Amino acid sequence: MRLPPLLSLITTVPKASASRRLACAPGACGTGCLGLGAGLLAAAVSAAMVGVCSLSFPAQAQLPPDNNQLVPISSYLPAPNVEPPRFLRIEESGATDNGDYLAQIMSNTKDRVYRFVNMPVRVYIQPPPKPEFELACERAWQNWQFRSVGLVSFIRVPRADQARVRILWAHLGDSTLGGHTITNGTSFSIGGVPLPVFMPRSKTDVPPQEIDLNLDPILREDAELQPLLVENLVTHEIGHALGLIGHSLNRDDMMYTETDVFSRITQRDLNTLRRLYKLRADVTL
Repeated sequence: MRLPPLLSLITTVPKASASRRLACAPGACGTGCLGLGAGLLAAAVSAAMVGVCSLSFPAQAQLPPDNNQLVPISSYLPAPNVEPPRFLRIEESGATDNGDYLAQIMSNTKDRVYRFVNMPVRVYIQPPPKPEFELACERAWQNWQFRSVGLVSFIRVPRADQARVRILWAHLGDSTLGGHTITNGTSFSIGGVPLPVFMPRSKTDVPPQEIDLNLDPILREDAELQPLLVENLVTHEIGHALGLIGHSLNRDDMMYTETDVFSRITQRDLNTLRRLYKLRADVTL
């Protein structure tokens, strides 16, 4: 998650705001995101702020003595704030976690590599009900582009027939469904859990992928939270569209089954993407 929206969230949350944590669950032809209600946001933020933001405040400044005696300036200046802020689920700069979840991805695709081979990925955004949703979608793919240092890149196109990824809006009538990514294919189950496995007609005959966002739960959030929720939902679904077909088992990762306003791309997400894009593509998206 980008830092400025999180700061805004902490300082502008209405008292009676309700938060949802969106969980991504597989669908028959793609990856569906399900939302689970979570308590009052005010209570959640209040509880989170204990670990979210740990700030050291300067000691009370002391005035210099009222005489002509020379004293060090440090004796009456406020103490420096040397304790950096800590935010919930914000990864430290320079994180060196070498873990990844490529095994989960490859298991879900029967060891076939689905990825783009040509950049930039062309993205179309259907006109949204609110202009700020459009900007939130753009920030979502910029998150992947910037964090991957250009390993993947995107360009917006004005028409749906020009795109390889289409972001669409819908009222799906399910208060728990946040969105899903649809790719031509079928599904199978492991242990009774349905998992999407994409089986295009040929290696090069893959229709454009569609990301359907459910406006029903999004518009029920407070206005201040809606763009941030859209951004994180689209960031998660863009991950699927890039070839991360499946989920991480680590709840800190962007590609975990649940997505909320605190989600962000982790080093594990990036490690998995980099490993995937070093492999020869079995299916070109």
